[in-house]
Amino acid sequence: GDLARAFASTAGVGRVVGCDFARHMLARAAARDRPWAAKVYWCEGDALRLPFASESHDVVACAFGVRNFQDLGAGLREMHRALRPGGRAVILEFTRPGITVLRVPYEFYLHRVMPWLATRISGDRTGAYRYLPSSVLSFEGPAELCQHLSRAGFARTVSRPLTFGIVRVYVASRE
Repeated sequence: GDLARAFASTAGVGRVVGCDFARHMLARAAARDRPWAAKVYWCEGDALRLPFASESHDVVACAFGVRNFQDLGAGLREMHRALRPGGRAVILEFTRPGITVLRVPYEFYLHRVMPWLATRISGDRTGAYRYLPSSVLSFEGPAELCQHLSRAGFARTVSRPLTFGIVRVYVASRE
């Protein structure tokens, strides 16, 4: 919901589609994002089989989700398929900081703070966020994710670290 709301609040943006496979997350986002109801349409769908026509979107975005794709290549190819020529895929994903001095505090944050914080923010008390450290540490590095995007058909990918390299933004273009 946060990403859909951010896009919907941007001047000049038309319709925004928020898509998730978890129905309860969609209901929560829809309830929380009522001010954007005219601009945001919520739908249930799987990232590996997006419920959209080919070449139907100008932007396809995913925040902190691609590392959870059951098949990374298939998910990225779906993002590419749904984009119009000239469209962009925007991906936010956790990474390891490249600055050596940040690694110890980052490991503490990753193992202790992030799961606790994610649990509080999401309201999910099932313990689902205990997987975060292992999923972040085992996920592809920036160079590898850029290669996956290229293999999925994207012509150009720009990758930039945010928050001292803890998060990275990838913008991949479809020609």
